[in-house]
Amino acid sequence: MELAALWALACALAVSRATATVLGPPTIEAASTSSPCVSSDGGQICPPVVWVPGFGGSVLDFHVDDDSTDVPEDCPHGDLTYPYFVTTPECEYYITRLVKSVSGDTFYNSAGVSATLPWFGFWNSTTYSLTMKRTLLSWGYTEGKDMFAVGYDWRHSPNTLAVDEAWMDAFTNLIEQSYSINSMPISIISHSNGPPTVLAFLNAKSESWRSKFIASFIILSGNFIGQSNCVEAVTFSGNSWETLKMQSWEAWAWSMPSPKIYQSRPYISIPGAVFTVDQSLDFFRYNACGSSASDLSAFADTWALFVDTPRLTYPTLDMYCFYGTQLQIDNFWEFASCDVTLEPSTVGHDTNSDGDQDAMDNASCRMWADDATQTGHHFEYQEFPGVSHGEEPDNPDVLAAISKALSNYSPQL
Repeated sequence: MELAALWALACALAVSRATATVLGPPTIEAASTSSPCVSSDGGQICPPVVWVPGFGGSVLDFHVDDDSTDVPEDCPHGDLTYPYFVTTPECEYYITRLVKSVSGDTFYNSAGVSATLPWFGFWNSTTYSLTMKRTLLSWGYTEGKDMFAVGYDWRHSPNTLAVDEAWMDAFTNLIEQSYSINSMPISIISHSNGPPTVLAFLNAKSESWRSKFIASFIILSGNFIGQSNCVEAVTFSGNSWETLKMQSWEAWAWSMPSPKIYQSRPYISIPGAVFTVDQSLDFFRYNACGSSASDLSAFADTWALFVDTPRLTYPTLDMYCFYGTQLQIDNFWEFASCDVTLEPSTVGHDTNSDGDQDAMDNASCRMWADDATQTGHHFEYQEFPGVSHGEEPDNPDVLAAISKALSNYSPQL
């Protein structure tokens, strides 16, 4: 009954399309960890969970009209499932890009292109973390009853998603339906760019709603304050179709390091000048050294939209903050000329990252420790040396920590 009800919910909200094809390796093993579920006469009772993946972690169904004026004629048209359709970089750019409005603060698909979320609420809506899924199933979870997954259009920023009424309503209704099924609040497990998206969702809800429906927020390397290596994709990777695509996605600009938080941290060097994070917007926008070879002003203007966004508003919940450490990431670039589309001559490193996000970014959720104490909520953080950003959701030690956290919300029979 629960699966049927969830399908009905997804269809009623018009956020799923059954025409997509999701591919995935069929032989992913479950991690060997203890279960947070408890046995009863009626079977296993598990503290409900919903998984929200990171950037690129949700399947998107695109439809390209035959008469689209933006997508070239020789590109694929019709129904296309991202990231599984295969085409040229140029066609992928026109199909998946976002176009900025004249006012510069709203983002749309190319003309004649639409995007929807298939299988909302089900794990098929995500593109990774299959070991986590199989581990939850091995613990006793049942998809559609006490185990869900929520996709989102990760091209958009958390700011945009928080005012997307259809997505907000879909997420809200799924959580409330889980509560009606299980008579327990749900724990949200999220990774990378998922946590700031979840945070925007949570902070748009009332404290009384969160208190009733949300048990805890389990964060895996949350990208709350931006990661410095995002600069690589929009600068010296060159003026390729891939670069243009990344520049068009507002989420990529949102993921750049927050100037208000990183402030005077050195970031980019050119002959005769070093730019800190809080100066880099002007560097990109105005080409401070006088070169005309690199025009990143449009991207900088998108980045500037998010400078004043509150990044760490505490959602008044039990929080768990897990992240990898002791891996290297680039975090400073020295260019031999003003043209930042060329490879830098020197690159600095952060050696305590998770191999993808800065140590400062990963540890930013620890800033909520005092808030949790003052409001009577549980806060816990754990570092996982040598565990990479991409590996984290399926790492056995991380899954064991998740099980331990969820056990705090197991029913007392």
